[in-house]
Amino acid sequence: MGSNRFPVDMPRLVDFYMSGRLKLDEMISRRLPLSQINDAFDDLREGKVARSVLTLEY
Repeated sequence: MGSNRFPVDMPRLVDFYMSGRLKLDEMISRRLPLSQINDAFDDLREGKVARSVLTLEY
């Protein structure tokens, strides 16, 4: 992560997100269960999505 100062930068990023100044949710194109990881990679390679998030299945 380059010159990241994790103990300083991460709390700041969380604050930005929580206050609505960092729009992470809008960057997610699709959510898939972990069992569909190959589909997520296929979509990424084919340029169908900008960002997929894999979720754990319980």
